[in-house]
Amino acid sequence: MNFAFNREKHEYTLGGQRIISNTEILAAEGLSDFSMVPPHQLKIAQMVGTDVHDATCLLDDGKPWRKRYGQYEGHVAGWQLFKKEFKFRPVLREYSTYDIGRRIATTLDAWGDSSLGQITVEIKTGALEDHFGLQLAFQEYCVRTWYLGKPLSLESSPDRWGVQLKADGTYEARAYKDINDLRVFFSMATSVMWRKAHSYADRRS
Repeated sequence: MNFAFNREKHEYTLGGQRIISNTEILAAEGLSDFSMVPPHQLKIAQMVGTDVHDATCLLDDGKPWRKRYGQYEGHVAGWQLFKKEFKFRPVLREYSTYDIGRRIATTLDAWGDSSLGQITVEIKTGALEDHFGLQLAFQEYCVRTWYLGKPLSLESSPDRWGVQLKADGTYEARAYKDINDLRVFFSMATSVMWRKAHSYADRRS
């Protein structure tokens, strides 16, 4: 079945039909609420995040990045430092995938080998929030089932990391270790889809 990701609209389609993303589920559950952030500040933060992702992707692909993203030298240096200290070797970058049974899609930032084994990494330029563990749990699940072809499991591993890249060339890394994160995420997904199917998408009971 044809799967596609429109990056500009941040929309996923499967067989030509729109399907929900993991970030939309978290937002619907109130875990990614930016309503208190002024629109212009939010737009700038989103632009920085996207640009830093692109710059680190180019770096990992061995392609020039400074001409277009030189203003993010510090963030890229932070990524290089993380890779060095964790001996991280990305195998997948900006990898779009989905869970066909639940029709939920995601794009993971990075996955690969490290000194800790195979890890899933979420790159951020802002603070590392608790709910990122849920996002990483679903991404890890998709890598296991689609890329690695491993048996299905609803237990999340401790091999999930959030990495905040800072402008001063440093980084902060946080491990997400709750084995129930994937179960929690799928429970949220069930709730969101039920409300949507019963016209409760924009209200709470």
